[in-house]
Amino acid sequence: MNKIYLEMKARDSKSFAVSTDNSLSRSRLSRPEPLDFPVLFDENKDRLPAYHVFSMPTTFLIDRNGMIG
Repeated sequence: MNKIYLEMKARDSKSFAVSTDNSLSRSRLSRPEPLDFPVLFDENKDRLPAYHVFSMPTTFLIDRNGMIG
């Protein structure tokens, strides 16, 4: 994900991760080396239904208009 983030950043695109854990230390995204991209937390899983997430991990590409591609 870090590699994708850096490639997208070079194209003036934004990327981030959403974790359903309550902290980065408990997240699967926790790694010895730091992450370059922001991580948002949805520990109550409030946003999952809006994106029809049924399994994790799940990846979406969302364009500037908010359309999932």
